[in-house]
Amino acid sequence: MPQSSVSPDRIRVLNQPVTGLTSPGPVIYWMSREIRSRDNWALIHAQNVALRSKRPLLVVYNLAVGYLGGGLRQHAFKVGGLKVVAANLSQLNIPFAIEASPKFPAFLADITERVGCKYVVTDFTPLRLNKEWVAAFTKHAKRLDIRFELVDAHNVVPCWVTSDKMERAAVTIRPKLWHHFDEFCTKYPRLKRHPYTISDDVHFHTVTTSEIDALLTNEEIVGKLDEAVKPIDWLTPGEDAGLQLALGYVKHMPNYSTQRNNPTNPIQSDLSPYFHYGFVSPQRVIYDAYNSTDINEEDRDEFIEQCMIRRELADNFCYYNDNYDKFEGFPDWGQHTLREHAKDDREYLYSLEQLEKADTHDRLWNATQRQMVETGKIHGYMRMYWCKKILEWTRSPEEALEFSIYLNDKYELDGRDPNGYVGIAWCIGGRHDRPFGERNVYGVVRYMSYNGCRGKFDINKYMKMAGSVEGHRAGKMWSATAQKSVVEEEGFWESLSEEERRLKGR
Repeated sequence: MPQSSVSPDRIRVLNQPVTGLTSPGPVIYWMSREIRSRDNWALIHAQNVALRSKRPLLVVYNLAVGYLGGGLRQHAFKVGGLKVVAANLSQLNIPFAIEASPKFPAFLADITERVGCKYVVTDFTPLRLNKEWVAAFTKHAKRLDIRFELVDAHNVVPCWVTSDKMERAAVTIRPKLWHHFDEFCTKYPRLKRHPYTISDDVHFHTVTTSEIDALLTNEEIVGKLDEAVKPIDWLTPGEDAGLQLALGYVKHMPNYSTQRNNPTNPIQSDLSPYFHYGFVSPQRVIYDAYNSTDINEEDRDEFIEQCMIRRELADNFCYYNDNYDKFEGFPDWGQHTLREHAKDDREYLYSLEQLEKADTHDRLWNATQRQMVETGKIHGYMRMYWCKKILEWTRSPEEALEFSIYLNDKYELDGRDPNGYVGIAWCIGGRHDRPFGERNVYGVVRYMSYNGCRGKFDINKYMKMAGSVEGHRAGKMWSATAQKSVVEEEGFWESLSEEERRLKGR
């Protein structure tokens, strides 16, 4: 694939206009999952269309306040990233608007009519709510005779290219992803400073810095959020900080293959929140890791297994199975065994309130829950233990699923995500796993135990670390190693003249 183009296989045409592209109006990129200006196939494609037809390019972000149960913590992290992308788009001469309308598809349709837009591009999310938004705007696009395209800018291999069905497990999707890897895992082209601007008589409100700041204080917005879950400060939101972290991490990644499941040696990347909000492209990180000469083969391969194979397996599951967050989304064998053991006696039973307050008999589980509440991110290995025990200590697998999703989505920075739903389905119902030895409550679903953890790592050390950012020290370590400014390293200002660079302090 040429470096300067977007593969047509990455694009799905959702509405083809009857009259063709005749209006001189701008192209609009409806930004949703991918809050970044760099390494974004949807934005690159939208700009390519605009450049070919010599049109302005506008970006509109759909701010879904309280999206799928997110509170102030998630909102603040997202808004921080919006502030960064707004500044970066401004330097590219691309107007950016943010709209918090609960009826966003209709609002976007109004914008297209107002500015004379006949070409809209959006990015891909496999979750039901996002599919509903896309379906709703598709109806408006048909009514208004607008070309509407969907671009998978999140996966290395577009979800619909990898497979046309729900894959059973990593073992079935892995060869399909590697088959397409060289075709799709390419270096990104740089965005250009856009040469075409909207005329003064076109009413399009570009968001200001003060208006973005107000998203954190406006009572009409903040009042809809759970303010009890406080924002975190150990990660810096936005594409600049996220890419700097990624650049540092892929240069080091020490002992990832052997230590990634050791929560007392936190060498994981801490990139999942940046992937979730679209601040960083997973493809960019995988491309850099794959081509790096600074990391050993075992660490590289295990990192790509987690970052590409497992993550894109999650998108595949949510895309092809609308029951991804329901008991019916478990594999048949998982549903069967859990039903068989639904009436088993539980040694301990806890309410949602007790679990949320980390008020159980298990000190290790309590520490894990506190890590989630206080830092917004459980270590990956401990998240499995955390969820397995919720199955063991609740009245039914359905209740375990409900409680796990509620807590994960309320507290985790990377909650409300295909990876989260699939991880919970793996823990409780055996999704993408296999049957193990039969036991009480679990049936043949894989079991995890306190003693098993104690045999793998120093649980006392973990419990001391869990309530502080010490458990996530990797994030600050790796970002600090990326000494060069991301903006300079990425050539973000390539299309600016030397005089423009000087005036902009660059």
